[in-house]
Amino acid sequence: MPISACSWPTGGRVLENCHGPGLAQSQHKHAPATPSGHGSQSCSRHEITRRTARKGDLRVRQRECRSTWRAIVQRMTLEPSSMTDNASSRQPVVLSWSGGKDSALTLRALLSDDRYDVVALMTTVSGEDGRISSHGVRESLLDQQVADMDLPPLHKVYLPTDHSGFCTNSQYERAIYEAIFKHIEAGVTTVAFGDLFLEDLRCYRERMMHRMGMKAIFPLWMRDTTELACQFIEEGFKACLSCVDGRKLDSSFAGRPYDTDLLRDLPVNVDPCGEYGEFHSFVFDGPIFRKPVDVAVARSHACEPFHFVELQLCN
Repeated sequence: MPISACSWPTGGRVLENCHGPGLAQSQHKHAPATPSGHGSQSCSRHEITRRTARKGDLRVRQRECRSTWRAIVQRMTLEPSSMTDNASSRQPVVLSWSGGKDSALTLRALLSDDRYDVVALMTTVSGEDGRISSHGVRESLLDQQVADMDLPPLHKVYLPTDHSGFCTNSQYERAIYEAIFKHIEAGVTTVAFGDLFLEDLRCYRERMMHRMGMKAIFPLWMRDTTELACQFIEEGFKACLSCVDGRKLDSSFAGRPYDTDLLRDLPVNVDPCGEYGEFHSFVFDGPIFRKPVDVAVARSHACEPFHFVELQLCN
């Protein structure tokens, strides 16, 4: 379904109004390149095309996925008494939530796993400008995103900044510890992360959680990132790139929808899921949503070496 009637940015030009094609309708033309994933998981243009060429089958799968997740949400929200016994045997989990595609896939994986009960989403937000850390997405869009999923409550962790305008590692860890302690008091012992294959990042998170007596889990760990990218699209999720690292990816990718065209256009040295920080995304629709987030790209701007797009609600 169309998401909005809002225009996309071209380069650094500010688009003043909402009269162009919507997020799901916008078309971009770039010289195609073959995307490459982690390790041996490279996916050729032929493979991506083969996965998405069967439009009829794809639409059926998207409808089935959406119906399945709506049924799960209905069971969680409308029939809590029928799930009491099952929920009591599941392990409560807080999910580290960025609002991007890996977080969405991690949430989907946890919701389909009878071992876990997702009790909260936890997001780090810059206390200075009210934006999701690294992604640059406004807090208001985060609120609307979680509201349109109508699933676990959102716990925002506001990060302080020092005299230079940055949050130091010690400040970050102190803020996370204070946030996690509240969940420990509520009986939560597990935090889930959407990391894919970076060992040093996983070890860092595990050490942080271990110091608090918490367990870190990684539902998507070592999954083939090309497979994950294709799965995200095939299951009906929709996202756009909110930020790109100009050292690794051209600024023209900022604001583009995360779709098969983008996967084909990614340089060979860029991971299809952006696991090396090449880009960040914002998810605005998919099978875990009650309704799509009505969002548009208003303008683009640079904070070298990073290039951001300003996302805004269109309602």
